[in-house]
Amino acid sequence: MSKKTFILLNKAKNFGDYNSALDYYTSPAQNFGFASVSGDIGMRIQGKFPLKWTEQGKFFMDGANPQMEWQGYIPNEHNPATLNPERGFVSSSNQHPVDPSYPYYVFDNSYEHYRNRRLNSRLREMEQITVEDMKTLQFDDFNLQAAEALPVMINLLGTHKVDDPAAEKYLQELRSWDYFADPNQKGQTLYSIWSSEVFESIWREFREIGVPVVLPNSYQTVELLTKSPNDSIFDIKSTEGIETAADHVKRGFDSLLVAMKKWELEEGDYSWANFKKTTIQHLVPNFNSFSVTNVYTGGGSGMLNATGSRHGASWRMIVELGPEIEAIGVYPGGQSGNPGSKFYANFIPIWANGEYLNFNLRTIENQEDILFKTSLK
Repeated sequence: MSKKTFILLNKAKNFGDYNSALDYYTSPAQNFGFASVSGDIGMRIQGKFPLKWTEQGKFFMDGANPQMEWQGYIPNEHNPATLNPERGFVSSSNQHPVDPSYPYYVFDNSYEHYRNRRLNSRLREMEQITVEDMKTLQFDDFNLQAAEALPVMINLLGTHKVDDPAAEKYLQELRSWDYFADPNQKGQTLYSIWSSEVFESIWREFREIGVPVVLPNSYQTVELLTKSPNDSIFDIKSTEGIETAADHVKRGFDSLLVAMKKWELEEGDYSWANFKKTTIQHLVPNFNSFSVTNVYTGGGSGMLNATGSRHGASWRMIVELGPEIEAIGVYPGGQSGNPGSKFYANFIPIWANGEYLNFNLRTIENQEDILFKTSLK
């Protein structure tokens, strides 16, 4: 990382200054967004990226062989970048950074397939975007994976007969769910359990072969369920007969019933916030008393509000450019790093509710005015 990059960015007046500043930045690679009061927008993925042949680094290589080493780096000027794209916006949400026309090999097994599509879809729909619109967007907990997978799963379940009176209740909650993972939603909890059990059932045989395997991700799994439910990939080779996607969906639903029976017996409430149990934990794992548990908030993996049980947005910020720059933001913590301070966790309820604090730039004069008014209270 280069300090010079950020010093120059702080002094930048235009896109050219921004671009020049990034030339000094090497690692860790970052997506740098750009916006100006004149209406220009841009983004650049900046870092020092090794040149790789196709699939280099994807599998084990002989570390003693110099031919396996990186033979160079992608030229800095060839790092992916865009300025004023036709679609009218730039976005970054852990998605694939380039399309197949990019001449260099790019691979990461953890690229996102849902958050970025939801983000781009909403941005295409929005007109004359306001600060309030961006607040809603950053806190959006629509589960696109569920919207695409759940109707398919219910259809594959068919008229599956089970000896459990709760089955119809759960199905009704799933059918009436709007795919938003709000903290009070029960459909999100049921889908989370059912889908994970289905995916586990599909790929279990591959996990048990005794060697490390990179399994198809959730997007690829849903694609198979949707488009190829009778594909031989669903057949469990160790059993008699031929299984299809429907068999895994039914097994997953049976597992859901078992899991829910145990949960309702021990916990009762299965609304999403209570099931997810978001915890903001101290960086030292054993410092549990310095952590905040059971934060009442929605969201989850693969959603714009990517708040899971242990991970989420560590920083939300919105800046409105103009003659006077307006900025709001929030993070899940407080103004004090001292666990004994009453301010240690005072931003967490604000963050959990999707609210923001005023982060406007202040002159020395209005800062002193704010401090004076505060002292009079």
